[in-house]
Amino acid sequence: MATVTNIQPTIQPAANLSDKIGLQNIFDVLKPVSLTEIVLFILLMTAIYIITALIFYNQVQLDINTKSQCYLSKKAVTSTGAFTAVAQNEKGNALYRVSYDMPSRAYNVDCACPKGPVTNTYPNIDVFNLQTQKTMRINNKVCGCDKQYYTPGYDNIYFSGYPGVTRFMNTASLISEDSNIQSQADTSFFQAALNPNQYYNTY
Repeated sequence: MATVTNIQPTIQPAANLSDKIGLQNIFDVLKPVSLTEIVLFILLMTAIYIITALIFYNQVQLDINTKSQCYLSKKAVTSTGAFTAVAQNEKGNALYRVSYDMPSRAYNVDCACPKGPVTNTYPNIDVFNLQTQKTMRINNKVCGCDKQYYTPGYDNIYFSGYPGVTRFMNTASLISEDSNIQSQADTSFFQAALNPNQYYNTY
């Protein structure tokens, strides 16, 4: 009579199975990649780099265009039209107006008060001659106004308008001696207007 032998199934420990699965994953990762996969990876990385660089460049340009005084100054002085500053008394009444036409390199001083029979005399008006590139001082500007707006020696004059022009007029008005105006008045705006590329590159 034949003898029947019972065969017990061998159970693989769970730890050994997990080790094999982990090793298999590592082997899958370390498998040699095809040339196509390498090329696609390089193209992907290149595209990411280009997109990142463009975003960074656009952000830098936006900051320059909105915040850089150098860029804004160049943009302003290379544009057409007149740049104006208005002299006012302590009450805000307009006395006279100084305007600069950059394309024609000319300046003009006009009365800004309402016209009338009352004489108003404005002394020491500082202007920058765009032709000679020198600061000039007009001793007296006489305007016929509807009433007395300014009394020399008693009233103060304030300036409003384009920043570059008002900055020049404010600094020049603080200088009492005519001989010192050339060296002490802030003429950077006009220098930029006459030489925009050179002025822009000095920043």
